Amino acid sequence: MKKNRSKKWGIIFITLLISLSMILSIFAIVIDNQSTQQKYNGYKYIITNEGYKFKINKTIYTFQFHPTQLENINMSQDSKNILSNSMAIVMLFNPNSTLDDLTYIDYARFDFQEKSGKTVYFAITTESDKYLLPVLSCDNATAEVPFIFFNISTDTSIVNEGNCIILNAKLREILSVEERLTYQILGIMK
Repeated sequence: MKKNRSKKWGIIFITLLISLSMILSIFAIVIDNQSTQQKYNGYKYIITNEGYKFKINKTIYTFQFHPTQLENINMSQDSKNILSNSMAIVMLFNPNSTLDDLTYIDYARFDFQEKSGKTVYFAITTESDKYLLPVLSCDNATAEVPFIFFNISTDTSIVNEGNCIILNAKLREILSVEERLTYQILGIMK
């Protein structure tokens, strides 16, 4: 009888120890998540292995660059107005760019299409066997359907000519100018 009683206390003790460790683990995770949650321009975000996650209108958007890393990429008020007043957007690029640049352009254009909340079309500046897209130029841009042109350049900037917003960048910086536009459209950056 005494042996059964001590066995019961042993089982109870182990059960309590396991329960306590589980509760403390959950508490540590909650505390850890709170410490990585931050704010930018009134928008809450968390830092993860995937990047910076912002929650806007119940949708989570993941970015590779933090907005403060992109504040040096200026956007004119005209460019901001073109984006906000557009019904749809055409993303334009040169299909004869280097393979590395095209890889970043392809990632950036599909990322923008997914996050922007706008109807996005794609076009190229010259005929190509790689891309079966219409051939257009910034001359085709209108106020209702402006163009975003990926211009391969070592100067990272965003400028506009009429209704065409020109993203000057090369390689990984292509992603930074695309994310700067996306932050703008979502209202995270002003």
